[in-house]
Amino acid sequence: MFKFFDRYVIKEIVPPFFIGLLLATFVLLMNQILQLSEIFITRGVPLKAVLEILFYLIPSILAFTVPMAVLMGTLGGLSRLSSDSEIMAFKTLGISYKRLLRPVLVFSLFGWLLTSYFALYLAPRFNYRMKQTLSHTVLSRVQFRIHPGEFNESIPGTVIFIQGMSQEQDWENMFVYFSDPKEEPRVIIAERGGLNFFPELRRAILELFNGTSILILQPNPRSTE
Repeated sequence: MFKFFDRYVIKEIVPPFFIGLLLATFVLLMNQILQLSEIFITRGVPLKAVLEILFYLIPSILAFTVPMAVLMGTLGGLSRLSSDSEIMAFKTLGISYKRLLRPVLVFSLFGWLLTSYFALYLAPRFNYRMKQTLSHTVLSRVQFRIHPGEFNESIPGTVIFIQGMSQEQDWENMFVYFSDPKEEPRVIIAERGGLNFFPELRRAILELFNGTSILILQPNPRSTE
């Protein structure tokens, strides 16, 4: 059991610890929200999926904010004791600095154990679930952003144009332009096609049928000199 002195010191450390934990977690969480906001808005991700993704981000964020909060709580609690001359009163009563250090070390050990639990156990599992949820919600909405008569650039390095859609939601009379810095641009004209989504693999495969591939050869700058 903690003695009264230990409980008193830890009681002074806990309030600034929680304040620092809330502030640091809020800042890092807002940073993640800003990074993911474009995906949430452009893909039309529902609010339930957004809250679920943000919930899965919390353990990995706490793995960083708990050590910072322990430091802020320790500095804040000891500063309060020092400003009110309580540390001097402790020394007058015969309590050494080494004795004052014991509750601080116990609280720091608690912070280390909590951080290890978040970093080694919860964060990897929650990050996996977050990636699965994010890939499922984003990939499942790509197809709804491709409309007949419009050029679509949702897929990086690819421009897709479809003339119409069948009753089975297959694309008809397609024009696809592929651009890759390592290869020559390519144009494919196909009668029909579509995207097959694999959320568990975080992939989408573009399938084309009855098409013709056209390789676009770019002129060599040296030949024009």
